[in-house]
Amino acid sequence: MTIDKDNHNRFICTKCGGEMEEGFLPVASRGMIDVTKWIRGKPEPHWLGGVKAPEQKFMGGLKDSKACISVCSYRCQLCGFLESYAR
Repeated sequence: MTIDKDNHNRFICTKCGGEMEEGFLPVASRGMIDVTKWIRGKPEPHWLGGVKAPEQKFMGGLKDSKACISVCSYRCQLCGFLESYAR
């Protein structure tokens, strides 16, 4: 993704040159919708099924908040290409 030099609020698709629009990839959790997160490290199997983060405490959150970052995604309005960034 590149930034339009004339308009810094406009992002251009590197695949086809179309305009990118910001969005997010939702995750359903406890009956609510949340934003996808990037978590440092390799996922580990959880004994109840699914996966857990390597730094996750039992029945708690992550020890290091810097290890869990919200993911922002951009979608090309022409070709549908998705590009995601953890910030």
